[in-house]
Amino acid sequence: MYYDNSNPSLSTMKCPYKKSGQPDPHKHIKYDPQPKKICNTILDAIGNTPMVRLNKIPKEEGVECEILAKCEYLNPSGSMKDRIAKRMVEDAEESGRIVQGKTKLVEPSSGNTGIAFALVSAVKQYPLTITMNEKMSQEKEDVMTGLGAKVIRTPGEAKYKDKESLYQVCQSLQEKDEYVCLDQYTNTGNSLAHYDGTGSEILYQCDNKVDVVVIGTGTCGTLTGISRRIKEVNPNCKIIAVDPFGSVLSMPQSLNEKKQPHDVEGIGKDFIPRNLDRDMVDKWVKVGNEEAQPMARRLFQSEGLFCGGSSGAIVQTAINYAKEQKLGKDVRIVCLLADNVRNYLTKFLQKEWMVDKGLMQPKTLVQENHQFAGIELEKLGITKIPNFTPDLDLNQAMEEFERLQIPQLPIVQDNKIASAVPQEKLTSYIIQNKLSLSDKVQRVWTKEFSSVKYEDVDVACLERLLARRPVVFVMKNFQTPQLEIYPVLHKHLFPLLKRLK
Repeated sequence: MYYDNSNPSLSTMKCPYKKSGQPDPHKHIKYDPQPKKICNTILDAIGNTPMVRLNKIPKEEGVECEILAKCEYLNPSGSMKDRIAKRMVEDAEESGRIVQGKTKLVEPSSGNTGIAFALVSAVKQYPLTITMNEKMSQEKEDVMTGLGAKVIRTPGEAKYKDKESLYQVCQSLQEKDEYVCLDQYTNTGNSLAHYDGTGSEILYQCDNKVDVVVIGTGTCGTLTGISRRIKEVNPNCKIIAVDPFGSVLSMPQSLNEKKQPHDVEGIGKDFIPRNLDRDMVDKWVKVGNEEAQPMARRLFQSEGLFCGGSSGAIVQTAINYAKEQKLGKDVRIVCLLADNVRNYLTKFLQKEWMVDKGLMQPKTLVQENHQFAGIELEKLGITKIPNFTPDLDLNQAMEEFERLQIPQLPIVQDNKIASAVPQEKLTSYIIQNKLSLSDKVQRVWTKEFSSVKYEDVDVACLERLLARRPVVFVMKNFQTPQLEIYPVLHKHLFPLLKRLK
């Protein structure tokens, strides 16, 4: 599973096979465009997802070219990962690597592959463990455990080679408990599922007229499989690869220098998967929250497409590319919509989450008749707390929790709140012997917190944010050496509530 990828600029270990007279080393599954009238199991319903034309959004953006959405979120478990989970498991069964009733499976995942593997494992009766970064949505874990899988969460800040990362935890399970990892990052079944399936479907649905394909990059099997298949038929088709800030997949490497944080789940990596074939990519595009999440909401509200945040990044990239190239009516762009909005019900669909991420103004949360509307923060009697930095250790953090009586500690970097330490997480990690009191707070901090500028909110805004979070950090005086931070809790609203009565 693991290999030397210390230099992201090196050529990836792509399959060298090309159709030039040499024997094909791969098993291929012939594409059948006709869905089965009756499926033997739900696995037979994987694939043949709809291709849907976007109407309102291109018109609103002044884009003339045709933009189509390949709705992969309509696969049975809600993402395109159903294709690869089925293919990888069935290939392993055919080779004898795994056996029903005997083999235990483990897989590292950002969620969608885990759900897909949980679906396949439930149908085929394989015990399954998924290792997943704790930054991923709770909805994903709930679906996996509901399907019978065990989920091990790993620290959000752990890098690929850290022993606490989802990849290394997966590796340790293989070594100690004799699990089998089919490894979506290196398994050829990943790319082949999209070469034989998704790529062939796109060509069939478009009658081979495909001018541009916009694809997200993660394990890169989707990118490699689809692009290889389509370029065999349309060599001039442009492949646009979408990669979030903070990921190292893009080329040239200068694109990866900006380390802006993002919350776009399912795309981007801090290492280079073997399934990546960079030679297939015509253009790399970096994206962040400000492109992805608002467009995902628009796709849901304007086009009725129940897709996730990465789909917003894909479609926004397509819109931008169409404008940059001034593409006319004769050009067709296909966008891959990877997963279902079901996984993000507590994320970009919620206005409170969008406010937390700075993607909406706080006052959009408040209805006109809110009883706290217009009440200034001075009425709350809130007090300032110190600026805490990443060098704070857990013992010091516990002392501050006891002194301040707040559920989270804000961690300040570059004169802004960059993360927060949750009290319950710190306690849990120490009890489980995952950490010692001398460890730094970076080992337990989270990006899930609320912070707002003093001048942007009134008490009504804070009440709405407190419906989602146990504390809201109000900030002021950004230009001073010490940022002023005021934690607001529900208890600060009690005097105002009493006056209402």
